[in-house]
Amino acid sequence: MLLIPQKTKRLLVTSILICTLCISAGIQKTTTENKGRLPNNYGKIGLSDLQKQKIYKIQAEYNPQIEKLEKELQNLKDKQDKDIAGVLSAAQAKLLHELELPEPAKSKTEKAK
Repeated sequence: MLLIPQKTKRLLVTSILICTLCISAGIQKTTTENKGRLPNNYGKIGLSDLQKQKIYKIQAEYNPQIEKLEKELQNLKDKQDKDIAGVLSAAQAKLLHELELPEPAKSKTEKAK
């Protein structure tokens, strides 16, 4: 019988667990990449597996472009907000900031009225 030191056993078991998790994560990533989300109501019209795979492939082709444009749009909105805020006086900016703060929670007695 082969005698393996306890530390070596622990290291071996830990390595096997890590490898298993990595392989599992890789498989999961591959399946989620290949499977997108069908547009609304497409799941109700009897698509074949081939049609679904074609739709997922099309989504995978367009998604990077869409994400890039969405980020660009958000940057433009942020710049617009900054430019609009630049028009305000200091007093107006302070008042706007106060108006945008969340309201304090009303007491139960005020809610009951």
